[in-house]
Amino acid sequence: DLEHYSYRLNEDSTMNVIEDVINGSSNVGVIHFASHDENMMQKLFENKELEFRQLATFLPYVCISSDHELLDGNRSIDITELKNYGFVRYLGQFEDFIYHITTENLHLDLNDSSRIVYVNDRAEQMNLISTGVFFTIGISAFTDQNSLYGVVSVPLMNCSEQILFGIITKRNTKLTEVEQEFINEVTESYRKLQMRENQTTGSSHAAD
Repeated sequence: DLEHYSYRLNEDSTMNVIEDVINGSSNVGVIHFASHDENMMQKLFENKELEFRQLATFLPYVCISSDHELLDGNRSIDITELKNYGFVRYLGQFEDFIYHITTENLHLDLNDSSRIVYVNDRAEQMNLISTGVFFTIGISAFTDQNSLYGVVSVPLMNCSEQILFGIITKRNTKLTEVEQEFINEVTESYRKLQMRENQTTGSSHAAD
């Protein structure tokens, strides 16, 4: 409802988002990192005078075509089964922790995959995965993911790693009304995602 505005919404790797907030290119950053890296990240935030507000915690999921042969009625996928399929990833995110997956069976560095396709954005990623021979690692399905792209999100079998999502801002920075509204909207979106995740994992454990 503003007559004039100019804002930049940029998707990038976690460390680049942090750097953008530190140098002032962005005032608000939405990031994710591994739960086992939490202490290290908290020290980084403290040293760089950043405020971190945790939004949600999710298990990593495999994103594959709803027609993928690995589904076969299974509700989870063994990480060893992924090695024979093409891995789709974003350009520049060479050290994204979700590409280093550990389960009870194996530690797999997806950066070393023999079949990798690099993409620039989510639409490219989803369209490629929908062809049936590719996969990526993410969180539980976003709204209309299956109906729009024919892509489903399936839990990794015996995986205890988690993905922490949160918002970062410079400490003691006064945010504009629009920036605060953005934070409120993101916080509410992740609250709903967390509730859905809790219900899904709760139902899965009950079924097991």
